[in-house]
Amino acid sequence: GMIISRTGEVLTNNHVIRGATHFRVVDVLTHRSYQATVVGYSVSHDVAVLQLTKATNLQTIKLGGYLPTRVGQQVVARGNAEGRGGKPKAARGEIIALHRTIVAQDISGDSETLTNTIATNTPVQPGDSGGPLENANNRVLGMVTAGSTAGAPRGFAIPIKQALSYANQIVKGKVSANVHVGPTAFLGVVLKNV
Repeated sequence: GMIISRTGEVLTNNHVIRGATHFRVVDVLTHRSYQATVVGYSVSHDVAVLQLTKATNLQTIKLGGYLPTRVGQQVVARGNAEGRGGKPKAARGEIIALHRTIVAQDISGDSETLTNTIATNTPVQPGDSGGPLENANNRVLGMVTAGSTAGAPRGFAIPIKQALSYANQIVKGKVSANVHVGPTAFLGVVLKNV
């Protein structure tokens, strides 16, 4: 995920937090660990916001959401490749297409259709989701959301301006058909075949 406020709001993908009830977030710059709660999410746009507890004066991402993006532009995708932790891994490449509609499917078979994504030839891996897609000046252009597991390397990112639009709705508590505010409710029921 990416820290978007000095008080600990974190932008990430909905599919990263889906099904989880407890969160521990580590700031890769300070190595400080925080508990976090879900502020809200958008399933259809694969965006979620977490709030770190007792967080102050955090360093936020450098936004480039209003910078032009173009095919052929050099980019770097950063994330927790393969979930190994530590310093974020960098995958370099370039933008190969804009405004792509993709169907992303995870290993459990759940799928989602995402529109207006940035397509790159960066070798995005599981664990990179929610991380930044940056330009050569480390300005965030998008949020990494999917990668191809077959053929040539492909990475897909949600434009940061679009992701922040949904994040702002979540933070302001504006519930809609596409935005849920608050954590997901869980029912503690166990079924047994008798």
